[in-house]
Amino acid sequence: MNTSQTRRPKVGDVVIWHDGEGHDWAPARVREIHPDRGFLLIDGSDTGLPIEEVRLADEPPADVPPRDPPAPEKPPSAHIADADVESIPLAIRELRIHVCWAWRWEPARGRRKAKWDKPPIDPRTGFDIDATDPANWMTFDEALRTARE
Repeated sequence: MNTSQTRRPKVGDVVIWHDGEGHDWAPARVREIHPDRGFLLIDGSDTGLPIEEVRLADEPPADVPPRDPPAPEKPPSAHIADADVESIPLAIRELRIHVCWAWRWEPARGRRKAKWDKPPIDPRTGFDIDATDPANWMTFDEALRTARE
């Protein structure tokens, strides 16, 4: 990290980082910061970069695209009312086929339009999961209880 750096990166800043693929330093825009875990995410990548291994760019290079526009308001919560839970057949609620999910804004990329998405997540960590893996499945009541916590 550049020892003369006076502040930590913020979302939207352009940082310079060593990409390990023969490029000395690659510029990228900061998308998310997780200071509690010591890493940040850059546009175009889901791999975390250690905060201490990036430095702020003096000036954003011309080849770094502008920051994505802010996300529109998040859709309403999909939590189900207790009265409505009773309308779901018990046989379906007891099946281990349910997962938790969270709203996530997906900016436009290429020909894909920007949109809100609902990826399945591990409710304990918030990280994405494979919804086709039975190890991630739970009963409806477990999913509901976990989502409300």
